Amino acid sequence: MKRCVIFAHFDKFNKIEKHVIYYLNELKKSVNTIVFVSDSDLPEEETSKLAEIAYKVIAKQHGEYDWGSYKYGYIYLQNNGLLDEFDELFLCNDSVFGPIRSIDKDIEKMSNMEVDFSGFVLNKHDNLKQYCPHLQSWFLLLKKKVFISDTFKDFLLSVKQLNSRDDVVTCYEIGFTQKMSEKFDYGYLYATENYDLVYEVPLNALLANFPFLKVNIAKIYQICFFVFFKNPYLYGLIRNYLKQNKIKNSVSLFLLRLVRMIYRFFVCKVEKSNK
Repeated sequence: MKRCVIFAHFDKFNKIEKHVIYYLNELKKSVNTIVFVSDSDLPEEETSKLAEIAYKVIAKQHGEYDWGSYKYGYIYLQNNGLLDEFDELFLCNDSVFGPIRSIDKDIEKMSNMEVDFSGFVLNKHDNLKQYCPHLQSWFLLLKKKVFISDTFKDFLLSVKQLNSRDDVVTCYEIGFTQKMSEKFDYGYLYATENYDLVYEVPLNALLANFPFLKVNIAKIYQICFFVFFKNPYLYGLIRNYLKQNKIKNSVSLFLLRLVRMIYRFFVCKVEKSNK
């Protein structure tokens, strides 16, 4: 089984943080090739960090968010005749801290699902109900029949610069599941019925042995100390990142968010796929 990851990266300071290197090294345990595509103009001293990790590094600001990076990585593979070498294509990005634990078994489970594509998280809940459900696009697995199809190729090559991240989510993250599910079957590893798992009930996710923590959620809820008990090394990387980026919250706002998180903990159940 040969696997390739197109990894989407962005950093406003044009850096590759240590927790990103950690994530890439963990991915490399389960995949053969990593194509790293950054929406940042990374200097050589940063791209050199990937010399032993990535097969190809593309680092140029394009303003098309993660799906733009997925597109340019795909174009590279296609133009160099590499797509046919792989059985599975992963689309991953740096919007998460992790993995907190090994994800080897998760990847194998996704690979063994009798579906054509899958994601770590299925979002069943959205304010705009007509858009549900959809797979979150920060970790997707596409089997060969999907990533060599004209359906996927046409969708990905249609990605362009949009006005906001919300537009990107609507058109490309949600749009991906909608478009691909017209022709292909999909599966998932985790889901929740009433809330977005990674954004709205991160405590439930962590206690359900979920191996990732969204970067933005770590900033908001300051709950990365839960990571310490399972992965002290990663905890240190997260703490250093938050400290370097001067992520601070007022006490009152933190307490309000904590109360909300605890409430959701008792009313939300994490669903794990049994496929």
